Amino acid sequence: MSARDGKVDMLDSIVAAQADSPSCGAHIVLWDGYNSLLELHSKRPQLASRSDIVYLCVGMVPEVVAALPASTLPLFDPASSDPGDLVSRHYVVLPFAYDIQRALRTRVRMLRNRWISSDRHRMLCKGGLLVFCGLVRPSKNVLSGFLRGTKISPNWVQRSGLIDLEWLGQSGSVCRTLTKATSELIHELRRIESPTPADWACAYTLMNVMHRLGTLSLISDWTPSLFVNEFSQDKHLDPYDAAGYRNNVFLDFGSVRGPDRLYPRTVDMALNHKPTLALRWLPENEGVSGRCLQDDTPGWLWERCEIDAGRSLSALQQLFNPER
Repeated sequence: MSARDGKVDMLDSIVAAQADSPSCGAHIVLWDGYNSLLELHSKRPQLASRSDIVYLCVGMVPEVVAALPASTLPLFDPASSDPGDLVSRHYVVLPFAYDIQRALRTRVRMLRNRWISSDRHRMLCKGGLLVFCGLVRPSKNVLSGFLRGTKISPNWVQRSGLIDLEWLGQSGSVCRTLTKATSELIHELRRIESPTPADWACAYTLMNVMHRLGTLSLISDWTPSLFVNEFSQDKHLDPYDAAGYRNNVFLDFGSVRGPDRLYPRTVDMALNHKPTLALRWLPENEGVSGRCLQDDTPGWLWERCEIDAGRSLSALQQLFNPER
């Protein structure tokens, strides 16, 4: 990839951990934010002392930013008003063949989705749905992975009640579970004398997962027009990076790693002209600590879920009745 000031090597943290030492000025993408950096430096500790490497981070949690290397930048420019512009000549110079390849890939994705599940493909083509694809109910391993490297008690995972939680049409029980899990997570954070950046990064991730779980559960109670392709539960289907399906509203809960307005999925949807509704439990640039530790109102996260479920139904109605 060529930047304005010349050519640079770009690789992600997984490749950087396995390949030869990155070249001077290399750009390393941290797909899982601070967690990717910790994992990379644990495997390649010599990289921690290199000041020439530029890290491109997905998941800019305010409490974590100060702990990132000084050369760290968001993967996508948060000042951009048009996510599609992020892959234009304004930021980087991409080979013409890449643009052709990307355009073909979005069309092949439609065919692949049809091959994976013709029924689901037809549903998306027909339209009129609120669409989300990704993690909803977390497994024990997923939750334990989020806690890795933190001071949060591993016992919270079992106590949370989130493991493989049934959510479809179960908003009442989901509400009780999330309220209890949120309260216990806040108790854990207050118990820690000096929370580390890893603790705050984890707290953001857990709250993000609980927010999408609660919001989708409410939507499933309120309307049959919900399409969810659930990570680890359904066959992988990718409508985001596909050329069609534009008669639906795509719900964007943001990256589980941070409140960034722009991240890879957002850009995929923008490039493919998807109607999108951004749903964030935490506004960009607002600290996790302030939101979690200063609000003692029982069920505040559930209130956020109710608001966002209502916004989702309104967005779907607006798609087909724009004058209302």
